[in-house]
Amino acid sequence: MSQHILSLDIPATTNPKTFRVVDTSEYIQGITPTNCFIQILAPGSTTVRQYAVQPGFNVIVNASNLRIIRAKKESDLTDLPDGVYTVKYSVNPNDKNFVEYYYLHNAGQYQQYIALICDLYSKKNIISYKEFASKRNELWKIGKIIKDAKALVEECGKDNDGLKLYRECSELLDSYQMNCNGC
Repeated sequence: MSQHILSLDIPATTNPKTFRVVDTSEYIQGITPTNCFIQILAPGSTTVRQYAVQPGFNVIVNASNLRIIRAKKESDLTDLPDGVYTVKYSVNPNDKNFVEYYYLHNAGQYQQYIALICDLYSKKNIISYKEFASKRNELWKIGKIIKDAKALVEECGKDNDGLKLYRECSELLDSYQMNCNGC
């Protein structure tokens, strides 16, 4: 007997307040899946948040619906914590028909990186070309580490290695920022 082919997409985002989980599954024609849900475990949390969904869902995850905070309106939302989120999707029979993904939400780190790039380029005509090129190369290396950390978590299933790179990158960003006063 054929089974549904479950699949999710979690598009990259630079929005620190949300991320999206999209159903990209292939369902057997004529057999409607039942008891569909996604479960999300946020970094540092021990409580899984479960959402009942229908095939073809498109769920926007934020701090309020993860129950990290209570927000009555969008402007009350806080940034989601950076880190590895475990996202599981299941349909009946749920113990046999599920997929699990790891998602590295690093929008806070990425925003810090982009701010440093913008700052460097705003000073391009003020600092020497040698200093500019050196700082730009340093930031390019940091950008590559950001991408590598995300790939390790999401594509290679190596969440611990990805988190090590994430932490290393945070230290490099902080060091760059401290050593770049006035550059």
